[in-house]
Amino acid sequence: MSKPTSFMHLYPDAKSEVTDELLYGMTVVSFDESYAGFLLCKTEYGYLGYVDVSDLKPKKTSGDRYIVTSPFCDVYRLPQYRFAPEITIPHGGIIEGKMKTSRDEKFVCINDGTKDVYLPSGNIREYKSLAHFESSDEKRSQIVKNAFFYLGTPYRWGGKSTFGIDCSGLCFMSYYLAGLSIFRDAEPDARYVKKIPFEELKPADLIYYNGHVTMYTGLGEYIHSSATLGGVRISSFDENSREYYPKLRSDIVCCARSLYLS
Repeated sequence: MSKPTSFMHLYPDAKSEVTDELLYGMTVVSFDESYAGFLLCKTEYGYLGYVDVSDLKPKKTSGDRYIVTSPFCDVYRLPQYRFAPEITIPHGGIIEGKMKTSRDEKFVCINDGTKDVYLPSGNIREYKSLAHFESSDEKRSQIVKNAFFYLGTPYRWGGKSTFGIDCSGLCFMSYYLAGLSIFRDAEPDARYVKKIPFEELKPADLIYYNGHVTMYTGLGEYIHSSATLGGVRISSFDENSREYYPKLRSDIVCCARSLYLS
């Protein structure tokens, strides 16, 4: 990715349906043939779509990966705030390279394979998998915490950023920020999840509907990005709650759990 975000399209045309949003630093495999300035690409979780060639750049580095944990992160050419940033990376974006010692503790210096760049130290952390969590409860807690970060974010079809996010994008990013991948779709994929009874739901488990997916957060509540509600909201299965959403209690297709969680 050479831009903060880029959309994948169903066809090689910027006016065609969006299938996914790529964030800075996310990698894709591109196929050789170009169509009117677009390349057919496949994400690491198997999504296919057409991406504007100008939005892509070859992967040059193989260093550590750092993920943006704030709503966005400005990238500077010098460790000083008074200059315009070279690029602004959204929440969940990745910068890869070798971290170097910075003379200013407010900034982290990373060599991205071509030059040194500076990022505010409080806006990023090393991208780690869930392996460093000691218990399944800790893993679940972190995934739910990641989902809560997006509360109030507007709904955007195919979106995966704080500028706008859809239902499967919310669930995907909540896991992705914790170092795990699930299929980015509103249908369960047996490569990533296993079906479970509704009565066995635990925080971070997923609830699937026809064309919609939500994440259970515990105590009868779930978080989801809803076009009807305008964005990311908390809803409840409790009929006495003001957040009760009757349609999403009666229309459940199945519940599922990540293969990485017990």
